[in-house]
Amino acid sequence: MSEMLPQCPVCQQVYEPEPGYYYGAMFVSYALTSGPTLAVVGLMMLFSDEITLWMFIGALLLSLLLFLPAIFKLSRAIWINIFIGYDPAAASRPQARGH
Repeated sequence: MSEMLPQCPVCQQVYEPEPGYYYGAMFVSYALTSGPTLAVVGLMMLFSDEITLWMFIGALLLSLLLFLPAIFKLSRAIWINIFIGYDPAAASRPQARGH
């Protein structure tokens, strides 16, 4: 799940500019998990008269485990795009090097 290419195949941008670069992506991931969490709570309130703590924990764990791979990769993509911009012309430059 955490496998990433070391660099972009088009522009050669290194995906991990420094050790620990993606620690900040944890905060993005936290924000992204609030959507599925609110959806689970809303669906449980809609379809159940009584929600126990264990029902909530089980439903939340199941939904977050299903979304985990997508949230993990999306949070890393958002984090790197905050600091390193996308250059659509990079593919047309033959010797583009990203640092």
